[in-house]
Amino acid sequence: MKKYLLSAALLALCTTQAFAIIPLCSEDKSFFDQPAVMLGVTFNFGGGAVAQNFGISAKVLSNDWQDYQAAAVGVTYFPMKTDHKLGLDASLAYKGSFAVGTIGWDFLNNQPQVSAGYVEVVRFV
Repeated sequence: MKKYLLSAALLALCTTQAFAIIPLCSEDKSFFDQPAVMLGVTFNFGGGAVAQNFGISAKVLSNDWQDYQAAAVGVTYFPMKTDHKLGLDASLAYKGSFAVGTIGWDFLNNQPQVSAGYVEVVRFV
């Protein structure tokens, strides 16, 4: 129960205008706009050998704007694990030119995770 409350609090904190590094809304873009797809690598913290915690991930991001945060949901495949080879996560993301970084929670493995990957973004002029 604590992990769900912590995830909800983190999401609420990071999506409010008062605590956001970059505003979530402006005249021309919003936090939930055209979705983007991320492909990358993931690392889950806790339990098992370090090599078993690396995975390959695909995530859908809530918007496709460059230098902007987004919500993300995704699936991860952990090829080195003997059990629980799949992960399902919810994350917060920040996108740069072609790279994206996420931090979130893997609900199938009950572990925090970080991801980095490639994403096509729209440059806001």
